[in-house]
Amino acid sequence: MWRAVKFLSVIALSTVMGILFSAVGRAGEQRWLAVGVSPQVVDVGTVREGETIQAKLAVVNMGDMPARVQVAPENPFQWSGLKLPIGLLSVEPAWVSCEPRLLVLEKPGDVAEVTVRVTVPPGTPGGVYGTVVVARTGIEDGKSGEVGVLVNTSSVALVTFTVAGEGSAFLDVGGHWAETEVMLLASRGIARGYPDGTFRPDIPVSRLEALLFEARMLRLPGEPAAYLSRFADCHEIPEWAIFTASAAAKAGLVEGELEGGRVFFRPGRPVTRVEAALFVLRALSLEERPTAPNTLLFTDAGEVPAWAAGDLGRAVAAGLIKGYPDGTIRPGAAVTRAELAAMLARVLARIENRTK
Repeated sequence: MWRAVKFLSVIALSTVMGILFSAVGRAGEQRWLAVGVSPQVVDVGTVREGETIQAKLAVVNMGDMPARVQVAPENPFQWSGLKLPIGLLSVEPAWVSCEPRLLVLEKPGDVAEVTVRVTVPPGTPGGVYGTVVVARTGIEDGKSGEVGVLVNTSSVALVTFTVAGEGSAFLDVGGHWAETEVMLLASRGIARGYPDGTFRPDIPVSRLEALLFEARMLRLPGEPAAYLSRFADCHEIPEWAIFTASAAAKAGLVEGELEGGRVFFRPGRPVTRVEAALFVLRALSLEERPTAPNTLLFTDAGEVPAWAAGDLGRAVAAGLIKGYPDGTIRPGAAVTRAELAAMLARVLARIENRTK
């Protein structure tokens, strides 16, 4: 009966997805952009404790113009057990991941392969029964498709495919001063956009977003939510971000703010330039920390808090943070998503040069 319930669940979900997402393509005046992902369902069977099973998906250019497809994992995503009231069905924890890639499909019919990995962590006796499900088989210009994993009876979006035409992975960074840096981070699966295909480079970046970018850049594995428990406002961190944010906390990328005897994460608050200096320096190993100059040569250097002067000076000396044409550093100003991308691109270059 248990196998029958699982089989019927897969069939029902597959049928609904086929009805909702099988239509592909949006006609333009002359050319159109569309990408398909197949197969729709891959049954990976029972994944045992500590075991990893791979599912291969094909991404195909179904339009008549070059397509760029950004594949971005949730690094890795985990969901907790679910028990139904009847007590017959349950879902055990599982991890799903893939290598971040930027696929370039130049011609109609070009195909690229993406490998999705399903892992059951230690401590899950008996393993789980998994099915990889493509939640949107047809994806158009600027849209995102999702790959989910059906484990027993639950489906969760885990890997996204964002499609764009020639020249940009996002619809709103073409010609932007930070386009090169944003594109670099997007190609590595570090920078993520919004469901409408935009990156929104000029809006302030939140503390949570900044830390997620850094955790992906450092390829930190997801960690249990316990590493966030010391923050009084950890409940404000959305469920989809918990494991990556927890990895950032474990790695020491965020220490929190002390207020009233309690430590706060402040996930939604915009990052200031002073905080950005701390974040990017923490992303470098201790032996890489540059020496701070004796004096910050900016016209508003007096506005830099004493506790932050050293770290801001080190970030400036390393070229990770730069001043403005008017000679200011604006320590309390909010950092935009584009500015953060530029900073992290510089950090990434230093890290990669160190490993050569």
